[in-house]
Amino acid sequence: MKFLELRLHPPVVWLLCVLAALGIRVWRDAPLPAFVVVPGAVFMIIGMLTILFAGMQFKQHQTTIHPHKSEQASTLLTTGLFAFSRNPIYLGLAVLLAGVIIAGVRDVTALVMVPVFVLYIQRFQIVPEERLLKQVFGQQYSEYCQRTGRWVSLG
Repeated sequence: MKFLELRLHPPVVWLLCVLAALGIRVWRDAPLPAFVVVPGAVFMIIGMLTILFAGMQFKQHQTTIHPHKSEQASTLLTTGLFAFSRNPIYLGLAVLLAGVIIAGVRDVTALVMVPVFVLYIQRFQIVPEERLLKQVFGQQYSEYCQRTGRWVSLG
């Protein structure tokens, strides 16, 4: 399955998961109650803000945000959101996906697409990126990995 590594851009994977969630809604139709729209919207806002702030850190440090060009990274980001997650943009996309499914698709069964997204991104995006970042930043990256979780660190 190595041929899938770094093949699809994460926003494309995200969009495919949204489309699959819509398909599940049509096929299964297990609607969530209307009151979940507000919490879903909160998830969407949190996801979008996470993506925005992480993207701003890339711009501030003038390093590549392009996930298929990790070997061109000039700076290892370890502060701000990157002190809590090695992959805040992917985390933001996962939270945004959950919010879109809760508030927009409103189907409990379609929530299966959130772990599908996370598993796909972890295996075919994050793991190959980590190999490249290890080559570029060596021991500095290894130490960062020891103190910061791949998805989230609470301590």
